[in-house]
This record gives sequence, C-alpha cells and structure tokens, in this order.
Amino acid sequence: MSTLPALLQITASSLATGALYALLLFGILVVYRVSKAVNFAHGALGMVAAVVTYSLVQSAGAAVLVAAAAAVLVATIASFLTDRLVLEPITRRTGRQGLDLVVTLGLLLLITAVVEALFGTTSKSFLPLGTDIPVELGQVYLNANQVVFTIVAVVFVVAVVWLIEKTSLGLSMRATATDPELAASMGLDVKRVRALTWGFAGAVVGVVGIVTASRQSVDAYFMQPFLIKAVIAGMIGGLDRYVAPLAAAFGLALFEGFVVYTLGTSYTTPAVFGLVIVLLAVLPQRFLTEKGVVRA
Repeated sequence: MSTLPALLQITASSLATGALYALLLFGILVVYRVSKAVNFAHGALGMVAAVVTYSLVQSAGAAVLVAAAAAVLVATIASFLTDRLVLEPITRRTGRQGLDLVVTLGLLLLITAVVEALFGTTSKSFLPLGTDIPVELGQVYLNANQVVFTIVAVVFVVAVVWLIEKTSLGLSMRATATDPELAASMGLDVKRVRALTWGFAGAVVGVVGIVTASRQSVDAYFMQPFLIKAVIAGMIGGLDRYVAPLAAAFGLALFEGFVVYTLGTSYTTPAVFGLVIVLLAVLPQRFLTEKGVVRA
C-alpha cells in the first residue's frame, strides 16, 4: 500500500475508534457537569451491557435488538443507582471532595470481579453487528459498523451538546452543578436532574460497550483500555466543557493510529502516556483546574 492510501486508511480507522472514545467520554462529561464527579465505573457499565447482550442472545436465544435494548436498560438503571444509592449519600454525609474517585474506582473493581466470577475469564467472540459487512470509500476500506456508528455518534453528540447549551434542560444541569442548594431553592428538582443525567450516561455507555465488543471480543476487562483513553482525553480537554475534550478523544485515536503505523502496536501505550507526561509539563493548568475548581 502506497503512502497516501495508507495514511487515509489509518485516519479513517482511527476516527472510527475515536468515535468510541468520544461517546464514552461524553457520558463522563455530562455526569461531571451535573455532579462534579468522575465516574471510574462508567466503562464497567458498558462492559456489563455487552455481557448481558451476549448472555441473552447465546443462552436465552433472544433477538439481538431485544437483548441489546434490555442490556442498555440494565446499564441505565445501574448508572442511576450508582449515584442515588452510593455516591450521592456518601458525599452528602461526609461533605468531602474527591470521594467520587475512590468510590467509583471501588465500584469498578467490584463490578469487574463479579462479572469475571459469573461470566468466566475467557474472552468470547461477540456478535458482529455490521463488522462483517465491508464498506469501500474510494481507497479506504472500513466496515458498516465503523461507518454507521461514527456518523451516528457525531450527530448524536452535536445534537445533545446543542440541547444542553441552548435549552432550559442545559440551564438546569449547569445550575445543579454550580450550586445545588441554590438551584433547589429556585424550584429546580436537583435529584431529578441528577437522576436523568446519570441514567442518560448509563444508556450511552451501554451502547458504547455493545458496539466496542462487536469490534473485538467480550470479557470482564475489555472496556478498561477504552475508559483510560477517554479519561485521558477528558484531562487534555477539560471536564467542564464539551468541544475540547471530545476533539481530544478523536485526536488521541489519531495519535494512536499513527504510532501503530510508524512504530508498531507494542509502542502504543508508552506513546500515549508519554504524550500525557509532555502535556502535563506544558499545560499544567489545563489538567489541574476546571474553571477555578481544583480537582484532587
């Protein structure tokens, strides 16, 4: 393959992966905007959705769409309960900042351990969901899964960001995040806003988990590398905004793609963390502050 077609192929494939990073990160961002919490268990809920889908199809003989819908509902409810039963009561009672990191990391480990015990340690081939349908775009070769999901993800994120930034729903979210007590005194149902936001994030990551599994395989750990990349993009772009971190998610995927092309797969992880170290040194304020709020 000559240089130009190879570069086009790498760019297209990387952008398809970037769509997964971006949509995974999007759920983290909307939760942070409302509750100022970083949910490290977010990716694990996507893994649960993929496992539930696989189990319903393979063991119960359910139709793929029915199984996927049920799995997304499970992720939605689990995300809602994460905030309502675990995170919100703990932070309210203690009044301490930074507990979101410890609590959700603990939930990540717990969910992973439970799924591994029930589902087993062996990776299983997931449903193709369009990965077996080739799509030729000039000199670029993708599959239907990559093309359709990337387009849908970009349109979905743009539409939701517009709703959040330009509608009363977005105003309610920002008010809830800035000062929950003041928002409640003005008549906003803070708990309802939080519940809807966390549930929405769970539904989004449920879809991401299912699509991600269709591109590789499913086990208790397959979402963790994607979560790490999404969090890194959020650090680069800032968790209190949308455009910059989502652009960073696509940029990170492109960076990975070209590292693989030039150096090989084994250099991907060192290169990514090397990039993070460089950015931490060059742009420390971007990482440490979110519009004046210092994060642990």
